[in-house]
Amino acid sequence: MNVCKVQALKVMGVYISLFIAVFNVSAQQRPQYTQYMFSGLVINPAYAGSDGPLSATLMDRRQWRGVEGAPNTQTLTLHALNKKKRVGLGLLVANDKIGIHQNLTAEGVYAFHIQVGQQSFVSLGLQAGVFHVRSNYGSLVSAGNPDPKLNNYNINRLFFDMGTGIYFRSPRFQMGIS
Repeated sequence: MNVCKVQALKVMGVYISLFIAVFNVSAQQRPQYTQYMFSGLVINPAYAGSDGPLSATLMDRRQWRGVEGAPNTQTLTLHALNKKKRVGLGLLVANDKIGIHQNLTAEGVYAFHIQVGQQSFVSLGLQAGVFHVRSNYGSLVSAGNPDPKLNNYNINRLFFDMGTGIYFRSPRFQMGIS
């Protein structure tokens, strides 16, 4: 068995172990992306490095302009392929605000690329970082109807965040899951 296939089997073994080992999983609302085709990294960590040289994307999405508390998201992604064209590294930073909730995400991204055909690749990706949640429930209290349970009630928490994905690409077809 060649070294490349052995490495691929080891990496796949790590992914399978991660999926099996997760007993308690919680989720959070992610930013909504309508223009995600401009940066596949916001959807799948295995995309890191698939553009080759350094790729940087800055997205700003403001939904329902002029409406107070409307969704507002800014995202910065950076990723590149190493010189041996086997490893993609990246960074994802997203600021998402909806009403009284503001979430900030900062994650590092790693992708391992395996050539499976002349121009076809399978990539396995992993992202990890922090997810900062802030919610100001006290701002919902009006002067005419004070709710003592909401008065000065704020959430300010930091969570570890992790994601994984697989991405296949060839000149005529792309497919991924994350």
